[in-house]
Amino acid sequence: MGQSNIMRLLQEALRNGTAIDTDGDTLKVLPTADDSGALNVGDGTTDVDVKIFLGSSTEYVEFDVGNSRVNFEAPIRIANGGAVTQASSITTGVTLNTQSGQITTVSQTVAAAAEATFTVTNSVVTGTTDVVVVNVATNSGNGTFQAFVTDVQAGQFNITLANLHASAAGNSALVINFAVLQASTS
Repeated sequence: MGQSNIMRLLQEALRNGTAIDTDGDTLKVLPTADDSGALNVGDGTTDVDVKIFLGSSTEYVEFDVGNSRVNFEAPIRIANGGAVTQASSITTGVTLNTQSGQITTVSQTVAAAAEATFTVTNSVVTGTTDVVVVNVATNSGNGTFQAFVTDVQAGQFNITLANLHASAAGNSALVINFAVLQASTS
């Protein structure tokens, strides 16, 4: 179907004042005012799936409407990242206002079978419904560490480091990865 036919069909479907424009090979559907109008695919009763290819035939995002899910056949990347290094002690808080990142701890001495907790101040965290995922990326010393989140509040979350080793205390800096996922109860 040619560009003029696509334009005609879209114009007929969007008679509510939505502007349609082309810029080279890009088709833009722009409402006349922010958050006005809608572009609906399907009618709410007929199953219409949408697949968007991401530069190759094997990487795509699929909106599987009939099964109420989104399938990602590509790595999920969080672009808003950063890094911070903890100062003074293993319980000293850090600030990193990004959606993902790495935290390098001080060289710690968490005893065998013990835990240490510190606070991450992060403005991306909007409230207690958000999900923060953490893991230990590197441990170049003694101890067997597991990282987990023990509290989430607006603007912050706590990371607890548990040394699961029965006899060896920690003796090096750890690198911890995190990602904040915005969630909701509705």
